[in-house]
Amino acid sequence: MKSRLNNNITKYQTKAGYNIYKLPISTPFPVGKVNTYLIEGDGLTLIDTGPYSEKSFGQLLSKLQTLNLNPSDLSNIIITHGHMDHCGLLRLILEGSKAKVFVHKLDADKVSHFLQGYKQETKALSSLLLSSGLDKDKIDILAKAYEYGATFGQEAKVDYKVEEGDILTDLKLRVIHTPGHSDGSICLKLNNYLFSGDNVLENITPNPFAKTLSPYSGLKNFLNSMDKLLNLKDVKLTFPGHGKEVLNLRERIEEVIEHHNQRKEIILKTCQKGRSAYEIATSSGIFRKNLRQELFLAIIEVISHLEVLLEERRVKSSKKGGIVFYQAV
Repeated sequence: MKSRLNNNITKYQTKAGYNIYKLPISTPFPVGKVNTYLIEGDGLTLIDTGPYSEKSFGQLLSKLQTLNLNPSDLSNIIITHGHMDHCGLLRLILEGSKAKVFVHKLDADKVSHFLQGYKQETKALSSLLLSSGLDKDKIDILAKAYEYGATFGQEAKVDYKVEEGDILTDLKLRVIHTPGHSDGSICLKLNNYLFSGDNVLENITPNPFAKTLSPYSGLKNFLNSMDKLLNLKDVKLTFPGHGKEVLNLRERIEEVIEHHNQRKEIILKTCQKGRSAYEIATSSGIFRKNLRQELFLAIIEVISHLEVLLEERRVKSSKKGGIVFYQAV
């Protein structure tokens, strides 16, 4: 049973007796609001936090107060993955809470050593963009924009490093490791409900980070994760990290898989004459023209598809002047 409460809170009453509250929190990113979820069991479990900012923290506190709660009432906090819009507020919450924190072991350092990891990621990203054919001036601009994102994250403690199959809290939430968007991305299954993080969204296709940048990320890992979720036969409702709930998990996953298969074929056709990832991202018609801050995401997505095409031996790569070019075989 679903009901709307004050302060943009949605309440879901489950047959198992758990109350689930959806608490949307503002972000400064194009994706818009991030969904955090509060589940009432024997204790209170929060899934994801929102980004680090006074505005976001104020919204979270206000929504908790609407439910006659505050951070000190939280027993557990589970992070679906180590991106700042999902874990950035963790440190501020913990200043007023003794909640135990759960993060997948492959993303735990992204949370506990956020700034160090972010700097390393920015450096690796700049190097990859340079080899994609993007000129250095644009890379410097994008790197500064990317570094700005670091202001929305804070390092915070992690109590438990979780992995596939772990059962968490009194709710018996089952961890499903779904790498691709992030190395340590997870979904959480609660009876017939799935908390999908950024893996399955209602009308957005998640960006699979290039495997070149992170070994458990990339399109192949992401699609393997989608196949794993397809095996869940009893999910009646999926709670995503952004946007509306997903009513038909299988249908949405099949749409996402088909989307990536079609995109891969378009990229392959664009490679008939040797092209760089930057040229493909800006000339294939996949993305809108005049991309700005989103340009690096477009290039990374193209590279993630090229990685699969290389593995399938449908394209070959060569390097000239520090730039990698791809040619259909």
